[in-house]
Amino acid sequence: MGLLLLAALLIRHGLDRADKLMSVLGGFAGICGLLLAVFTRNPQLPTGGSKVDLTACVLHTGDDGSLPAVHELGPMALGVKPSIDRPDDRRDLPAYVPRAIDDQLKWAVAGGGLVLVHGRAAAGKTRSAYEAIRRVRGEYALLVPAHPGSLEPLVAAGFDFRNVVIWLDDVDRFLAPGGIDEHLLGRLCPLGRHDVVIVATIRDGAMARLHTQSYSGEGDTSLAAVVQAGAWLVRQVPSDRQIYVDRHLTTDEERRVAASMAESDERISMALQADAGFAEYLAAGPALMRYWSIGDHPLFDVGQALISAAVECRRAGYPNYLPTALLESLYRSYLPTAQRHRADLPTVTDAVAWACRPILGASSCLLPHTAGAYQVSDYLVDATEAGDGPLAGAPVLDQVWSVLLGATTPLVLCAVGMAAYRAGRMDIAKTALGGPASAGDHTAGRFLAAMLVDEGRYDAAEPYLRQAVAADDESAVAILGLCLEMQGRTIEAEPFLRRAAYSGDVAAALLLGLALGERGRRAKAIDHLRPAADAGNDQAALMLGMYLHGEDRRAEAEPYLRRGARIGNGAATILLGSICTNKAAWSTRSLICGKRLTAAMTERRYSSE
Repeated sequence: MGLLLLAALLIRHGLDRADKLMSVLGGFAGICGLLLAVFTRNPQLPTGGSKVDLTACVLHTGDDGSLPAVHELGPMALGVKPSIDRPDDRRDLPAYVPRAIDDQLKWAVAGGGLVLVHGRAAAGKTRSAYEAIRRVRGEYALLVPAHPGSLEPLVAAGFDFRNVVIWLDDVDRFLAPGGIDEHLLGRLCPLGRHDVVIVATIRDGAMARLHTQSYSGEGDTSLAAVVQAGAWLVRQVPSDRQIYVDRHLTTDEERRVAASMAESDERISMALQADAGFAEYLAAGPALMRYWSIGDHPLFDVGQALISAAVECRRAGYPNYLPTALLESLYRSYLPTAQRHRADLPTVTDAVAWACRPILGASSCLLPHTAGAYQVSDYLVDATEAGDGPLAGAPVLDQVWSVLLGATTPLVLCAVGMAAYRAGRMDIAKTALGGPASAGDHTAGRFLAAMLVDEGRYDAAEPYLRQAVAADDESAVAILGLCLEMQGRTIEAEPFLRRAAYSGDVAAALLLGLALGERGRRAKAIDHLRPAADAGNDQAALMLGMYLHGEDRRAEAEPYLRRGARIGNGAATILLGSICTNKAAWSTRSLICGKRLTAAMTERRYSSE
């Protein structure tokens, strides 16, 4: 009832006061969430009845091996980058700067389920997400997976996820084979369940790649048209639960911050005046770029080369944490030509220490992860992909691809194979995916099969696709149907195309409609082509219009034939012309009949008088 009254107030006072009322609602939802956690939290949650070692699956546990509460961990423990030093030498994070999206984010977290926070690197995504869960779900247990495959054994062992926040910073890292997919997500947080929150952050560049890897719906059979788990995940998140964090503050945000916080922290005052994004400046992003780009001494040359090798490994698909041995095998390729074979260069150990040096007391270009492994700053990777920095516009070197193909784990090889495809390196992609696919990795097999279908090698692709479908890989169903259809095995293809079409795959619906139409089953073909056409597929619209015209349903056919004519199809133009001619003839006949009827009625009126 209270929520209904507040909603009525929101309507009564208009949208101009919506922000303030939403803030009240967000606070109300947060209090409810806290109370719910206190009174309903499962006393066995620390172990959840799990038969697996919890400490091996999560990054943070308490002294007793249980999951900590959200409020027990600080923001930097969850991935918030350190800030630049204060002039008074105090090394702390600035107070959180309220953003316009805060209320929307708190509402989403209070509602449970999956929440996706996206934006540029160093835009403030992680800090905003942390503040939302701290305020709204502070008493919930916090589960930070240790690696992409951490969640599956917990789910399989019956771990109790009630009153848990699952934290997935840089969620694209968890979308690798063995990581999160639609099946695991459904088991973690079934539809309608509100006592589990999955908070995921993702950089816009990674999010854009997931979108472009979804099925194009235009008959494209390339790997870029395969529906990945990640693309599925992004599409399933409602728009009001996809929260965008802009790298720049709005005018209103700047005004509020300047009035309330700038005088208490000089860093905030400086960030407000900087050309870079507000959070970028505080995280020393522009300073990191200068550190990597500008220098003139041997230690700089070797350090810059190590950072460049790390950035290129990430661009080539290697997961976040880079072993020193990998960087050492590649860095000389990024040295000036005259220095590549010199024996008197600074040691790799010294150069790594230089690259790990905090800039302005904040982050560093390379960040130590574990002994002998490093993470390169996402800010530098994003800047390179945006065309900035020492590697702007340069393709990944052949030597990088060659070295990464020597990786032994399916996870790395699959990631490298997908990155190679995006870079147009089909030879590298097939080599990378071939090993895991032959070893039974159905995700690698699906991607490899897509490339084989691209080349018309349908018989070679079929075994990999059947293996993936047998493993309940729904993304492979449409491709198997296409593969069989292209071999002329229409009867075998139909159940797979039908299964994919019913799940919403536009291209599968188009192929199924065409196959049914060719076999004379026009009524069924129309049923499958219509959703694809209404989803925006012009090829489906063209065929739907032609089939409707053939069934003498010309009024229904006309709008679809118009779309076919717009894309230059001659048959659609002719059929549309015949419809328009008939309509014009009918209009002329109607006009003549109308005039005759009017004349007859007039004559009858006068004769009666």
